[in-house]
Amino acid sequence: MFDTLKDFGFEEVEIDKENEITPPFLVREVVDWNHIQKLSLDELKAYLIEKHILEKESIIYSTFLNKDKEFIILYGYECDPFYIVAAIIGSDNSCKNARIAAMDRQDGSLFILDIKVRIKDANKGHGTILMEQLKANAKQHNKREITGDLTPDDLSDHGDRLVHFYKKHGFEIEEFGHYAKIKWVNPN
Repeated sequence: MFDTLKDFGFEEVEIDKENEITPPFLVREVVDWNHIQKLSLDELKAYLIEKHILEKESIIYSTFLNKDKEFIILYGYECDPFYIVAAIIGSDNSCKNARIAAMDRQDGSLFILDIKVRIKDANKGHGTILMEQLKANAKQHNKREITGDLTPDDLSDHGDRLVHFYKKHGFEIEEFGHYAKIKWVNPN
């Protein structure tokens, strides 16, 4: 299988053991990111589909340069508006991803399943970008609230940072010792 993927222009890269979100393959072709930053969202989507970077079902929510001069493509999928990925392309053409996933519940709310941002990229705004898009999608789909859990592992490892992050985004936090529940209520 790896040989077949290599024939399609992919190359194997080492998986970042510290973070499980590094894709096992990256596009080998060097892309002129300065050029594609000038494309409209439709042109960018067509280009990235042609290069087998995005799938047809993808939706590009936005693109922008952050303060670190990283070009960020924020995208998701039509079939699941609550799984959002930020493809983060550095000025050196390096690529990394951050993502958030929430489950649509029958009671009209969302439940955050996971937020993945590489540890060495903490406090760079990637989580904020994802959370803001998740909240926008929740509003668009008339979700009344977003909830989630902070496990003992979450709280013991980086609990202060998580609590600060959720409070910054308007979540209420109810702590029960080594466990916490989070909740954001849609103001609409």
